[in-house]
Amino acid sequence: MPGPRVISPRRYSEVYGNRKSSEPQIEQEQTYAPQIPKHSFWRNVRSQHIGYMMFIMLIFSFYIWNSHTAEKQIRLREKSMAEIRELRNIYHIADAHLSLLRKQTHISSRVDTLGLKKLTRPPYRLALTSHE
Repeated sequence: MPGPRVISPRRYSEVYGNRKSSEPQIEQEQTYAPQIPKHSFWRNVRSQHIGYMMFIMLIFSFYIWNSHTAEKQIRLREKSMAEIRELRNIYHIADAHLSLLRKQTHISSRVDTLGLKKLTRPPYRLALTSHE
């Protein structure tokens, strides 16, 4: 069996402080988290650098907002360009159809059903005579 633990008087005063012997003696757990010195940067962040940090956060939020807006504009532009391409294709199809309907052979075939025929002799001119 191990013997009793021996603590130096200095260590005893660090651990137990000025306790009376009637108080129950409870050892404190040692934490291994690093301690921040009193005059370090991180202790002064709350008081000295809060304005700067808020400014940086404002810039970051503006940057994120700007990128979202730009992506939204790009999506809208791509959608509009696709619609323009579709309307352009419809225009070219309609133009080709109308140019086909304007040809003389198509016009004569459609007019024959109405009973009209193509002229075989040149047209003549009517002249008005004035009575003086």
